[in-house]
Amino acid sequence: MNGLILVTGGTGTLGREVVRLLEVQGRTVRVLSRRPPPAEPGPADWATGDLKTGRGIDAAVAGADVIVHCATGLGDVGATRHLIESARRAGSPHLVYMSIVGVDRFPVGYYRSKLQAERLVEDSGLPWTVLRATQFHQLILRGCEALAHLPVLPVPAGTAFQPIEAGEVAARLAELATGPAAGRVPDMGGPEVRGAASLALSYLAARGRNRPVVPVRLPGAVFAGYRLGGHLAPDHAAGRVTFDEFLAGPSGSAPADHGPGRVPPSGSPRSRRGVMAKRWSDLSPGTRKTIIVLGVAEAALKAAAAIDMKRRPADQIRGPKWAWAAGLVINSAGVVPLSYFVFGRRPAP
Repeated sequence: MNGLILVTGGTGTLGREVVRLLEVQGRTVRVLSRRPPPAEPGPADWATGDLKTGRGIDAAVAGADVIVHCATGLGDVGATRHLIESARRAGSPHLVYMSIVGVDRFPVGYYRSKLQAERLVEDSGLPWTVLRATQFHQLILRGCEALAHLPVLPVPAGTAFQPIEAGEVAARLAELATGPAAGRVPDMGGPEVRGAASLALSYLAARGRNRPVVPVRLPGAVFAGYRLGGHLAPDHAAGRVTFDEFLAGPSGSAPADHGPGRVPPSGSPRSRRGVMAKRWSDLSPGTRKTIIVLGVAEAALKAAAAIDMKRRPADQIRGPKWAWAAGLVINSAGVVPLSYFVFGRRPAP
């Protein structure tokens, strides 16, 4: 099939790679984006439109033989509906939809919308293909980077992930886009199923950071589903690039920032970060006072979280959710105050 291929979300992590691969194959590609075309246009055609409102979509799909729908986010159902309506008016293009493993097993809004969008594609009357994949390495990396700003790196307890390289998923989408409609094709999972703590430790090692990794048992049906592995596809481990290999590659590597809480190169004056004090008397009076004050605050948050969890389900929390979440995180430290692990160091011998 050598006709025009429209890629929605063609500037995102996945869509950008799909566009590149199709161009390498010599295909005629059009990118749909809400942004105006770049100042230096590439080989791909460009269409500006908004899937949420339907503005500009008729013009974007005009003449397309295949549509690869990579755009995602809040409002997936409405966006997919607008795309299908425009596609019907344009003829009968092959619609390739990118979805997520486990959308039919998780009672959470985003997954429900992805499942609804799948149903719209299946019932569209258009030739269609749906591919589900596990989480991308890039998503795990962003999560680790966000949480690594904390004194500890909290991860969901009892939860594993099967991350996959986005480029490998893009290659599969490019293959599907240039073939006949295939319906629901086999899921794509990464090469390894690894615990969240293991992934976090790999991230810290790759970045040269020093953080305690703290498993936190999170309540609710969603995290229960994660603990049961509803988001995994161990029988479809089609990926080849592991998370460690991704971190070592150009997409996952970044210069280490030797700011607060990061490990500087060996031999640096700051590399002697100190060791954990084993006796209360090893700590200075000021440090002991800091630990006591923070420990009292921590205990109050723990109590508030415990009371709130017993009063109502996690998905019905009202009021200051940040306090409830903070209580859950620091509650994972057990009976020893978290502040002790942060401040309870004495100079290295």
